[in-house]
Amino acid sequence: MKRGKVVSMILACTMLLAVFTGMFASAASDMETVLFDLQSLGIMIGDENGDMDLDEPVTRAEFSAIVVRLMGMEDVAPLSAGQEKFSDVPQEHWAAGYINLLSGLRVIEGIGNGLFEPDGNITVEAACKILVNTLGYSAVANQKGGFPTGYMMQAAEIGLLKNLGETKIPLTRGEVARLVYNALDID
Repeated sequence: MKRGKVVSMILACTMLLAVFTGMFASAASDMETVLFDLQSLGIMIGDENGDMDLDEPVTRAEFSAIVVRLMGMEDVAPLSAGQEKFSDVPQEHWAAGYINLLSGLRVIEGIGNGLFEPDGNITVEAACKILVNTLGYSAVANQKGGFPTGYMMQAAEIGLLKNLGETKIPLTRGEVARLVYNALDID
């Protein structure tokens, strides 16, 4: 009798292990697809070796560049570099064109007092607001309460947060990849 219980326990543990292994393999495979697609589209390119450093934080300037690439407007961004819309983003800043372009399109705003804080880390709330604006849902988000609640509600409703899980503060490159990948499928 005891031997049957032990065999049953071993079988149950083996089945659970198989399920968890399958889940992790599926999640890893899914992230490989996300990264492959974003790199193929030139939206997120990684370092010189193509490494995405998925656990590293993303700055507001980096996120701006990613969003401009998502919009397919990277060639236009350098034309906006000469404008100084934020006092902490001089025209020589590597991301000035990206930031100024998005500001001109009313996709992004600064943090107040004429500042953008380009080297500050992007939060999930700020990233969602920028992507919701990019996708044309800002009016609906403002009707739902504005920033941050209305934008987060709208982001969830349109599927921007799909498969994201609990996010870190600041957002990591892996989390940003997931958000941007989700944005690709939203009308």
